[in-house]
Amino acid sequence: MVNLDMLKRLQVPLAFLVGFAHDTTKRLQDMIPRNIEFLSITYDLRDQNDSYLKPDWPIWDWRDYAVLGLLQSWLEDWKVCTPHLRGISLVLEWVDDFGDEWNPSMRQQLRELGTQTGVQLEIIAIDEM
Repeated sequence: MVNLDMLKRLQVPLAFLVGFAHDTTKRLQDMIPRNIEFLSITYDLRDQNDSYLKPDWPIWDWRDYAVLGLLQSWLEDWKVCTPHLRGISLVLEWVDDFGDEWNPSMRQQLRELGTQTGVQLEIIAIDEM
């Protein structure tokens, strides 16, 4: 996918970019096309194996703090690998105001990352649409 140089907009499940299992060796900058302007990362495949529905698939174990870490790592030097980047959306089934999945504190950290890097970052919760 990284070689799709003409691609400007992309909506893709997180699992397609970095797999189901939290892996600190995976980097978004190694997967994202260089000329991308808008990226929407979805959790579409999370439910497929969050509850072990597909025994032959790896278990989904990405958590919000790990996804935030992926974004931080990429956006530290985004102008080198994706110089046309304008915005990133995380498209989620829900956000949890009281639990540990994209709670208000994590959403604030995401907003601060966007402010620091100059890239628009947003969370779109499908249950709010």
